[in-house]
Amino acid sequence: MNVPRFEGVTDEAATGVTAQASATGSDKRLNGWKAIAAFFGRDRTTVARWAKERGLPVHYVPGGKQKSVFAIERELDAWRSQHAESGQLAQADANVANVAGAIGGRWSLRNAASVGRGWLALAGLTIVALAFFMLHRAARAEHRLR
Repeated sequence: MNVPRFEGVTDEAATGVTAQASATGSDKRLNGWKAIAAFFGRDRTTVARWAKERGLPVHYVPGGKQKSVFAIERELDAWRSQHAESGQLAQADANVANVAGAIGGRWSLRNAASVGRGWLALAGLTIVALAFFMLHRAARAEHRLR
């Protein structure tokens, strides 16, 4: 297993994998969210959310400004089988499918952004209309006082 060396950090601390597990050589290391996502056939944001919310076993490489991650396939397989048995992954897939179906089945970040821009434009027009109404009302009140 090719493990980067960090000064003053043991292999176990750097990788989160014990020396015994890494010595077997049967574990493949997946570097980065994209590789982990490809392993599951999912988007990288999905697996990052699973790591945060569902305890997906990822390991953070110490140092650097960005948090580099890696995972061990054996650990991911064990996590997947554990969650597949409990039905959590199937339920998550069903929830995503239900949401996508409810909004026309063509949901994407691009569509979400255009919907957001539509709401932003509507809010902007509402503010302009209210400002015009308030200014017009103030002008009428001022005109009555003269």
